[in-house]
Amino acid sequence: MELKGLQEFSYEKYEQEGNIFINDTILDKGYKPIKIGEIQHRETEIDIYMRHLSSAMKNIVPGNVFIYGKTGIGKTMVTKVLTAELETAVAKKGFGLKTIYIHCKSAPTNVGLLKIINEALAIETKEENVKYNNSFSAYWRNFIRLARVYKGIIIVVLDEIDALKDPDIIDLFCRVKECDFLENNVCVIGITNDIKFDEGLDPRTQSVLCGRVIVFPPYNANQLRDILTQRALLAFRPGVLSDTVIAVCAAYAAQEHGDARKALELLRISGAIAEEKKNAQVTENHVILAKERMEADKVTELIKTLPIQSKIILASCILMQNNKPQTGRIYNQYKEICIKIEITMLTQRRVTDLLSELSMLGLINAKAISLGRHGCTKEVSIEVTPETAWNIIIEDDRLTILRNNPLANPRQQILYDVSNEGQEENIQKSYLRQSN
Repeated sequence: MELKGLQEFSYEKYEQEGNIFINDTILDKGYKPIKIGEIQHRETEIDIYMRHLSSAMKNIVPGNVFIYGKTGIGKTMVTKVLTAELETAVAKKGFGLKTIYIHCKSAPTNVGLLKIINEALAIETKEENVKYNNSFSAYWRNFIRLARVYKGIIIVVLDEIDALKDPDIIDLFCRVKECDFLENNVCVIGITNDIKFDEGLDPRTQSVLCGRVIVFPPYNANQLRDILTQRALLAFRPGVLSDTVIAVCAAYAAQEHGDARKALELLRISGAIAEEKKNAQVTENHVILAKERMEADKVTELIKTLPIQSKIILASCILMQNNKPQTGRIYNQYKEICIKIEITMLTQRRVTDLLSELSMLGLINAKAISLGRHGCTKEVSIEVTPETAWNIIIEDDRLTILRNNPLANPRQQILYDVSNEGQEENIQKSYLRQSN
């Protein structure tokens, strides 16, 4: 018997269908320019940065540098390109310089940090990298040993430095000369988008962090347009982008965040959608669809990864959206759900803190309002599509009891009326049928 209706799949088929891109990896967030001259609209920051690091050309360890600014505005890219060029320039002078880049979210502990640094120095010096059972003092002694063998300038780049569990380790790097461990200090380059990062540090650490501070401003629409144009010439086939595509991508990104990464991602997804639809050209309509896809993907991932308590609180906000969603009412609704799914309740103070976290994530807007002599509360509004958020929340197997809630029907919602605001436990269910 012959089977019918089966399709034949092959990678060659998809390769031939791709008529939009030459190389879409040019638009990826991991793409890094090879030369400093390829970096656009960071001339001022590059000049300050290079002037500060140039002491390495005289075999003098540069002072510490701290780079501040929002995500996606070139902090990491500029740092990687400048330090790579510095290594090459210093090597021509006959000196040694080693840059060790660490993304602190992947190594937030002191031992994890030292493991990466020691591994890099062991490769550079061809020395044995002795491993220990998570003993900080042992890893520190090994670092000093390897650094003495190396003898050159060591630059440690700590990207997202605010993710370190114990940032006071910076104090140790900055005092190795003072404590007679090494002949020279270690240069620390810290990168963060937390402008108040240093406020929580030990005063001794703050005193050694007196290096150069460079603030990277967000890109504006014109600057983003130049960056997108530069990458598009390498990523897309000639003539596939309509005249308005780059300008629209740049305008969207500039209005919301000034983030070059997101602007590039928007352009890449626009091209991918055009390919999926087998269109010969990328148009403004593809950009609109790409923006919707990015927003949906972001919200989906954000809500899916929330802890169970935060999901319950967000569900409570959605259920109360048409019934003056203030902190007290939301907490009453939260308790109802906790009782139903048999989960430990948090205190109202903790729920208020989690409401603030959801607000920071952009899922809700929690606005503080004064009730006069009755104190203060927060008035909550939902910042994402409630139906979308609700459907993601009820995918959690622990919240299956909410799946039969009439919220799924836009004409009917469960609401909870507090008949006596002073009595939190006096809760009465009512159903509200909305008019057409």
